[in-house]
Amino acid sequence: MRRGASTVNLTSNGILLDSACAETLKKVGVYNVQISLDGDRVAHNWLRDSANAYDSAISAICNLINAGVQVGVACTPTKKNIGCIPKLIDQLNEIGVTLLRMQPIMVLGRAKMIGSYYLSTEEYLQLSLDLTRKTKKGRMEIEWGDATQHLFYLGSGKRSKILCINAYGDILLSPYVPVSFGNVMNHALSDYIEHGILDVCKNNSVLQRLYEKAGYSLENINYYSGLPELYKEEMLTIDCMDDNVEDSLGKIQVRGASR
Repeated sequence: MRRGASTVNLTSNGILLDSACAETLKKVGVYNVQISLDGDRVAHNWLRDSANAYDSAISAICNLINAGVQVGVACTPTKKNIGCIPKLIDQLNEIGVTLLRMQPIMVLGRAKMIGSYYLSTEEYLQLSLDLTRKTKKGRMEIEWGDATQHLFYLGSGKRSKILCINAYGDILLSPYVPVSFGNVMNHALSDYIEHGILDVCKNNSVLQRLYEKAGYSLENINYYSGLPELYKEEMLTIDCMDDNVEDSLGKIQVRGASR
């Protein structure tokens, strides 16, 4: 869906994305759908802890392509799947995927339980070199992403470029910071935008100090703020249309930063 310079994108594990759902997404104008696929069947099912995760993801990708929806794939490299990434690249190109986004594993939630499978610095460097050699495979673009990009935008002092809506309708400025500034079941998204939700970080000194002190590190965000642990505890909920954002965020005590 394009409104001016805006697009609506969706991220999914593909489990519920059948052909009917894909057709609906095409009909309502979703611009791009990103499906998570972390290697071959063995590696993906292991990481997702499901015997059907891989087949569901592949099926979702095919359903979307058949419906005429642009499809991207996100892959997190680990010691479990690094050996099958070249084959994955070839497979996705043959299927018709337009973008493969590789990004480092985030030390959050259940990912903390598999520390022995994190890549070493040397392995990350080698992978980046391999990907450089395959910047484009057929018509599929290959890129390296990083979750800290979201934090960079939030800490830049500029107007936010994105809004994220999770499965519960919560509106976040980043999927990696546990603060919700509204919910689409309370007010329309257009109302939040008109009310200035995109300027929340730009206008709040507490958040600016937090991002500066944390150094754009996902782990440091929780350490320096005392915010709930992402994907483990209930997030901080502030409705920028109903609550006083400045007062609510003022309760965050940024460690090591003077007010």
